Amino acid sequence: MWLRLIALTFVSCKFIVGHTQKARRPWSKSETRAVWKGLHTFIKTDKVPGKADCEACIQGHEPVLNQRSWKDVKYKVKTIIVAAKRDKRS
Repeated sequence: MWLRLIALTFVSCKFIVGHTQKARRPWSKSETRAVWKGLHTFIKTDKVPGKADCEACIQGHEPVLNQRSWKDVKYKVKTIIVAAKRDKRS
């Protein structure tokens, strides 16, 4: 019983070996513009793109989005969609 409680405590405190945080980099206007240009159909339909769509956008705008991962692009689109919904609600 006690051993299980201790194990749950360690998991909930995130004592995971090898976990490092990535430094946060703000999005430039050219990067945001490239995401809008490449994934505007997803933004207009309020759908978050998948991995293949994000990678295609990165390859299509190679010099601008070269430093961003496909997850960065996906979460940027999600943030744009959430902000648009929030603005519509207000």
